Amino acid sequence: MLNDIALGHLQKQGLKAVQVERLQMNLFAGDDWAAYLDRLGICDERHRRIASEAGLLDGLVAKGASKGSEIWFCGPAGLAEVLRNRLRSMGTMTRFHQEAFEMRKAW
Repeated sequence: MLNDIALGHLQKQGLKAVQVERLQMNLFAGDDWAAYLDRLGICDERHRRIASEAGLLDGLVAKGASKGSEIWFCGPAGLAEVLRNRLRSMGTMTRFHQEAFEMRKAW
């Protein structure tokens, strides 16, 4: 079962109710996130991103992220912004450290 923070994110981002229900009822317990989303029928790129963001938020809360926590993140700027904003809105962190990078095209 996803926590309220993750569920709120899914709903705020407009993920379809049937997809939210699938995520709630079929918890991830493996090492292949893409295959998990495929099994749940979450194939649209935007929906996969939203589900991934919610999964990260759920995991952070489950692992004990609380007020005063420091979060260290390395990943895409857009995902970092979502995580930072949601964690701040929850009141669960005071410091967010981000490793900034940009993907380059191969020539």
